[in-house]
Amino acid sequence: MADELRSVHATAGSPHHRTTHAALARIRAAACGASLYGQAQTAHGLTPAFPYLDRAVVEACLACRPWEATDPHHPKPLLLAALAPLTSPGLMTRRDKGHYTAELYTGWRRHRRHLTDLLDAPVLADLGLIDPGQLRTAARTFLDSGLPPALLTDTLALELWLQAQPPAHTGGGENA
Repeated sequence: MADELRSVHATAGSPHHRTTHAALARIRAAACGASLYGQAQTAHGLTPAFPYLDRAVVEACLACRPWEATDPHHPKPLLLAALAPLTSPGLMTRRDKGHYTAELYTGWRRHRRHLTDLLDAPVLADLGLIDPGQLRTAARTFLDSGLPPALLTDTLALELWLQAQPPAHTGGGENA
């Protein structure tokens, strides 16, 4: 990160200086947030991973021209382009971001049983990425636990996506 900051300072006259500097500031802020999420995950027995902050990913994103990295009609166009070959077409049509409003908590209360039933045999556990018992406990106690919603909703979103994939994508199937 320090090398990138020095590089930005050295190119202060370039037309992309402010954009690159702003991107680096957002990356640093995301890394600070990821650190906090990582500490919370570790405290609950999970192993944190933040692949979007890997050096190679950050460097690839910074290598793009600023107008390629933003689009007023589609959130995160670089991520969209990178994941398009790996996902179903319908998944990549979202045009907004989720929010943690009262609707999330109301929906959680209304559908808690259904959501916990989905976790009877999680694909993430089959892949060795989670402890299924801890995930089921987190799902049952979510509203009272004080956990940040993203710690559970992001995991559930990934699980639901994996469950919707053909067996070849999840490592399951006849030849697995």
